[in-house]
Amino acid sequence: GFGVLGLSLLMCHPELPRVVGLEVNSQVASVAKANVKRSPQAKRMSVHACRSTVVASLEELGCAAGDKAPLVVSEILDAGLLGEDCLGTMRHAARQLLAPGYHSVPASAEIFACAVESSTLASWQHLQGACTSWAPEAYLQDTGDGNPHDVALERLVAARGAR
Repeated sequence: GFGVLGLSLLMCHPELPRVVGLEVNSQVASVAKANVKRSPQAKRMSVHACRSTVVASLEELGCAAGDKAPLVVSEILDAGLLGEDCLGTMRHAARQLLAPGYHSVPASAEIFACAVESSTLASWQHLQGACTSWAPEAYLQDTGDGNPHDVALERLVAARGAR
């Protein structure tokens, strides 16, 4: 988690004035904060329970006015790659939080795609029935991601659920 990453960055790069971690899950952020408190470098690390897209500047997170980060380490560049509003989040970070010429870990990814026709996957696009009474109409009509990357294509085809 962030505690190990933050400490590693500070130990390998003692010239860094501070390392800031952002974690959207408040429980995970609490654990990271507890780990940071135990670190010998705690004064140079901080963890905040929020999305980076709500942060307008690093000054809001305790950094000096005008500071920009030279490095971003992001877990949203995962197997889903373009999920979690990855592109919008990285664009915001580049505009608001990162220094020109910043480095990113990971720095790149390759996308492989396969066209699939599947009534099973298509059915995931809309909620139906009594379980939807809580949901706003806009949510019910969303044609967003059905998370097909979480499905083993071979199993879907073998079950005659796709071609």
